[in-house]
Amino acid sequence: MSTPPQKVTAKTEIVFSSREEAALRVHMRNKEPPLAPSAQAALFEGFLNGQSCEEMALLNRGWQLGAIVRACVEGDWHARKSQHLDSILHQVKSRVEQVQVESVLFTANLLAAANKKHGIALRKYLISGDEKDLDGLAINSLKAYKEAVELLMKLTGQDTPKPIKTIDQPLHDPAAVAKPVVTGPPTKEEAAQALETLEMNS
Repeated sequence: MSTPPQKVTAKTEIVFSSREEAALRVHMRNKEPPLAPSAQAALFEGFLNGQSCEEMALLNRGWQLGAIVRACVEGDWHARKSQHLDSILHQVKSRVEQVQVESVLFTANLLAAANKKHGIALRKYLISGDEKDLDGLAINSLKAYKEAVELLMKLTGQDTPKPIKTIDQPLHDPAAVAKPVVTGPPTKEEAAQALETLEMNS
């Protein structure tokens, strides 16, 4: 009695259902021939679309489940599917990055065109004072003025609040602490200083 190759056994323990594993063992024990390359290629397309070996056997009655599982193992379909998905994701990521760059360039060009068109009109109005030179571009309400100011703040980065700098100070300032009251009669030096102060203030 022949046994399945080690390569087949190792993979069936990980990625296949019990029915698929059993079908593979029967297929290998009976020494049934493998599927033709054209059939394997067609089934691999179904595998890429999310079909399991068991589902493909139900949809294709002419092919035995064990033979499909064998084609999956020997063709390393799971690894090839992972590589295929990785390639697609890489292409999508590259495409998204390309579109982002193109969008930035398009927006920059659009703004440059608007600046050129309306900038000329604004400069003409600043000289002539004629509203016709504005070509419809004007601030005629407090709301429009506010929006223009907010746009300017955003464009210049002034809309982001800046952190307030604080100066660390000691909780107790030694200079602000009152001197202790001295009880008892003053010394000669203290009495002389007090008299001197009174004479200066008189």
